[in-house]
Parts: sequence; C-alpha cells; structure tokens
Amino acid sequence: MIAKIGEHVEDAEPFWPDELRENKIIYSYRFFLKPIKISKCFLDLNTCIEGVELSNNCFIRAGTIQRSIAKKCRIQLKSATIPLGANVNVVRECKAQKMLEYLNNNPILVKFMPISSEKIKELSWNPLLECKKFYLEVTGPPYPGHIGKCLWSPATRRYKYMESLKVGDCILHYLKSSSPGEYNKKIVGVSRVKEKFTRLSREQLIKRLNEKDIWNDKYAQFAGNWLKHQYFYFVELDNYIEFPQKITLNKFEELTGISPRNLQRYLVELKLEQARKILELALGKQFVEKRSVYRMKELTKKLKSPEYGELIILLNLFSGKNVLLVGPPGSGKTSLLINLLDKLGIRYIIETGNPEWTPFDTIGGPLASGNVKKGFIFSAIEKSKNAIEKEGKLYWLIIDEINRANIDLAFGKFFTLLDPIHRKKEKLEISGIKSSESDKHSIEVPYSFRVLATMNNYDRALLFKLGYALTRRFAIINHTYLQKLSEYRKQYADALLEGERDLLKRIIEKSKVKERKIKIDFRRMLDELRECRVDNEGKSYDCIAPIDFVAETKEYSEDEWRDKIYSIKDSEAKIRLDNILVNLVEDINKELEKFKDCEVCPIQVTPGVLADALKYIAIGVYAYEKGLLPPCELAEDTSKHTRVHTLLLLDSAFSTYIIPQLDILADYANREKLQRGTVRARGSSKKGSIIDILGNIHDALKNYGLIYSAELVEKIKKGYHVF
Repeated sequence: MIAKIGEHVEDAEPFWPDELRENKIIYSYRFFLKPIKISKCFLDLNTCIEGVELSNNCFIRAGTIQRSIAKKCRIQLKSATIPLGANVNVVRECKAQKMLEYLNNNPILVKFMPISSEKIKELSWNPLLECKKFYLEVTGPPYPGHIGKCLWSPATRRYKYMESLKVGDCILHYLKSSSPGEYNKKIVGVSRVKEKFTRLSREQLIKRLNEKDIWNDKYAQFAGNWLKHQYFYFVELDNYIEFPQKITLNKFEELTGISPRNLQRYLVELKLEQARKILELALGKQFVEKRSVYRMKELTKKLKSPEYGELIILLNLFSGKNVLLVGPPGSGKTSLLINLLDKLGIRYIIETGNPEWTPFDTIGGPLASGNVKKGFIFSAIEKSKNAIEKEGKLYWLIIDEINRANIDLAFGKFFTLLDPIHRKKEKLEISGIKSSESDKHSIEVPYSFRVLATMNNYDRALLFKLGYALTRRFAIINHTYLQKLSEYRKQYADALLEGERDLLKRIIEKSKVKERKIKIDFRRMLDELRECRVDNEGKSYDCIAPIDFVAETKEYSEDEWRDKIYSIKDSEAKIRLDNILVNLVEDINKELEKFKDCEVCPIQVTPGVLADALKYIAIGVYAYEKGLLPPCELAEDTSKHTRVHTLLLLDSAFSTYIIPQLDILADYANREKLQRGTVRARGSSKKGSIIDILGNIHDALKNYGLIYSAELVEKIKKGYHVF
C-alpha cells in the first residue's frame, strides 16, 4: 500500500511521529516473497511465507506481533536505520523514488498481495457468506489454465455429478501437478458457478476454451489425453479470487479431516464448515466475518443450568420477533428479562411506559433552540448499531409496563420497523427536520435489534389496550406458563406414557402432507430468516436469525431445506412439525368458517401469523437437533425425549402466535352468553355458536397433546381475554 500523508491509510494506528508531514510517503507491504534489490526496503510481515529470504538491505517493521511471527518463521529481524516506532519507518527522498521506479518496472515481484476491502467491493461477493455449496476441483493444468473460468470433463457416467452443479455453488481449486512451484499441489483459489452445465462436442469445447483465452500449446498438451472423448460437460465460472495464502495438501487434511487418498474424483463435495476453515485461512482477516455474539450456540451456552422458560424467550427472539411478557404485577416479569440479558452479556436500556409518551419522546424531534432531541428508541438503536459495528455485540431495549403508554400512537414510524424484515429498505427518521439535514437524523435499524416488553394483565381495564396490528409484531408469552413449564412438561410426558400409541399415531398422521387451502411461501420464510446486512468490507455483521443458523442453512437446496429444517426423527417415524402446525390451523379455520355473527367475518388465523409460528418452529427444531436444548429428565430414552420436545415446541408455538389471534373471540363468547343465557350457552342448539366452535377447537388441541393452548381456548370460550 502506498499513500500520501493526509490521505486515508488503511489499518494505520493513530501514531504520527513529528517527521511525518504532509506529502511524505508511507510504504506498507503486507507480504514479501523475494528480496527487492534496492538500497533499502521496509516491510510489514503479517504471515509466515514459505521460502522467505531477506537480503542485507531489507528491513522488517519491528513490533511485538512481527517479532512473534518472525520467530515462528525462523527469520532474524534486523533494525531499521531510522526507527520511529513499531508502526512506521521512514524512506527518504531518492531512496523512495528508487523504490517507486523499481516496483513500477517489476510488478511481478509483488506476488503475495492480500485481498483488500476494495477488491471485495469490486467483486461484489464474499465466498464466506454467499456460497450455497462447496466443491473441490482436483485438476492439474498449467496455471492459470481454466482455473476460475470454467470446469469441463467428459460427458460420461463417471462425471454425471457435473449436472448437479447449480448457480451460486462455489469451487475451490486444487492443482495436483504441472504448475509453478508456488501453485503445485496446493489449493490456489475459489470461484463461483455462473451457469449450469452445457453439453458440448469436442470441437465446441475447444472453441469455448479459445474464446476464454485458455487454449494454447501448453494447455493443448495437458488436455490431449481427455479429448479422446466425443462429448463433454462444460460449466462456466466467474468471480475468481486467487488466495494470498495457498493451502497445502497436509494443511487441507488437517483442516477438513479428508485424506488425500479420497481426492480421486474431479469434484469432491465439501461440508460448509470444512470449506469455511479453508477460506478463513486462505483469505485472511479481510474476508473473515466480524466476530458476533449473535450465535445460538454461544448464547445458549451462557445460560448456566438453562431454564426452559429462558430458552423459549430466546428461541422467539432468534426467530426474528420482539417479545411481550404478559402476567400479573409483581410476578417477576421484568426481573426475568433483565436477568436473561445479563446472563447473555447483552446490554440494554430500560424504560417504563408513560401515558404521556408521543413520537417526540420515543423517536425525537426539533427543539425550540434549533437543536434536535433524540428519543429513547432512536438512542437505543444508535447504541445497538455502534455496538454491532465496532464490537460485534448486541444492545436491546426493554419497555416495562408497555400498556401504560398509548404505544400505537407513541411508536410512530417505529411501529412498522418493529418487524425486522421491514428494516431492509426503510430507515427510522426523526420528523420535523429540514430536508437538507434529514440524513443526519435518520438511522438504519439493525436486523438483530429487539424490543422486550412486559404487560400487566391485571389492570387491563385501567390501561391502554394494545392493538392487534401491534401485538402481531411481538411473540406474546404468558409469564405464568413459563413459571409452570416444568409441570406442563410432566403433563406432556404423562400424556405420552398413558396413551402413547394413540397420541403418537395421531401426531404422525397429522405430520403428513395434505392438500392445503392456506398458502404459505416457505421459500420466502427461510429467506427472511436468513436475511443479513453486509458492510462495505464484505463482512457479515447483522442478521435477523443468529449467524450460525444463517450459515448452516445456506447449504440446503430449495427442494430439501423444508424436510431438513422441520423434521424431528423419532424411532417410529420422521415427524414433520410444519405439516402438523399447518394442518391444525386449517382445522381451526374450518371451524371458524361456521361462525357468521361477527362484525368482520370470517375470523381466521392468517398466513402471516402462521408464518411467524413456523419460523419459531424452524429455530426450535434447529436448536434441538444441535443439542442446544437441555435434556428432558422426565423421559427415559431418546425417543421419549424427542416426543416431549415435539409437544413443547408445538404447544409454545400455538400459545404464543396462534391463540392470541383468537383472543377477539372472547367478546363474542360473552355476547353469546348474554343472548342465550348461561344455561343455554352450555348446549349446542344455536347453529354457528362461537362457544361450540371454541369447544371443538379446545378438544382438537387437547387431542394432539397441546395442553396449554387448549387451556387458553377454554378461557376464551368462557369470555376471558388471554392477554
């Protein structure tokens, strides 16, 4: 890197000796291959390069990090003539001019150039984040040959796997032989599949290789043995990145556990984690995503002796929802949320609901003095954004007693941005600001930013009511359910033990695919869960779902991901939780169609609500399959553990997302009781009776082991609101 003083110098520390003044030159070399034979040269050595030889005229920046690397590389450090500190050395006047001339005339000397952030922006992609599947090409052409431009092979049965390559898959390139020493028997780069395979004749193949400037005498000699075939598979590649650090075969085996003996095929499929280890070593710090604590594995580990109640809150947050904890005053709702975030190491600010709140208090606005006041939501988002970008940490907002404020009014534009998926295109803006200054007072809301709130359901009549559009943006969890969760888990286990065969049979039957009326875009759901923002350096730093979930589900193809992400394997069968949820909701909607005596009919569980429940289920199944949920001590073997977890996930999903949407029916049940009289309300004489309909829904949920959800429906049937 060469830069004039006064310009931005990448990675420069804030240390400027007196001699560094405007228009002087800094030279910073990250990697060094061969000695440059000029009077003096100054280098930054950040990695151990094989075959480094230092001439008497070369100097390495002598800092603590460099000394440790030099020791590892068995290189003896020499002192610079004019040392100004560990960060910068001076190259004066004519010597600097000689360096410039020599480098300009001998560009081949700069062989190990690191991949810079500018290069990432130019390529507009990052293999650590964007590849669906990874394959290792095992080949031996003269370099570069076809590397990074295409793949080709005989169109025979042996190579039929070439047909499975899809656009967006990535290829790591390993050269066996016949290449320069620094490339020979090493993984040299990565590229991306641009187009699916085409089938070419021998003449068409040679023509395509000529068009891509691959074909020459040396390449023809390499390809000669293969051209005896008549037809060939051809796959076009693009976005090739040569690795600054080539990966040897021994290092490949150490990173992946794959023996060189297994590299007999032209293409060897790699697991995501295997490819990831190679890329992180080969590409260096510039491509490695910022370390983020927003990982399921790391956060769940921080819950010492994890309680199921805390995990249920966490799984809802992981699925992209804010959390509303409902319960009586003094029951410990706020303490539970604060303790949870403290355990997880997530910072937060806490505000208490106030009936006088307006958007001026929550978002902000102009003051009479001409200054601008930032509301507490705007400030929390600002702190969250800074924490993510600078430290990879999370910063959230807790609102205690949220129903003491008129939130539908006070939240202003943030009402929409509560849903993370709406943060993709919209920013939060402080209104009333001059258009010329609006950019200064608008902010991108991080995908991972969450609002956790508590709600007092004892003083409901005296406080503000939260609208259904607002509560749709929260996972509504009853604190009493969390407190009694161990009792409910025991009931799940008892139900399985008492009528195990019948209940399990019903669950398995319900998990089968049926013709559906309700339309769910599962592909869009997964894309929303995997939505991430990428900063200017191509590093992922902000995702809706945790980064480990995002990374691991990238390898699933469109056809297989639903089966992988929603299936729990039981000894009796593979249980598909998405099918159970959808089929039960369709049963409920079928019952609700009978009810005609309502202001806005039909009252239905909508696809959006069902999608939220399905996202939660996806995260829950992933956590269970990864062993992130604590074992169920109430069941004796693995199969029973699985069944108890299945009922727990389904019941918590229904009670959190589906049942609150039925809460409006409590008012209709009360009205019906008044019209018919309490005694007649117990009968079923009235066609389309909401009480009878709710009774049928209660029985169906109980029949499938969703005990707590059935209890909530029973309360609605009696005319009680459940949140």
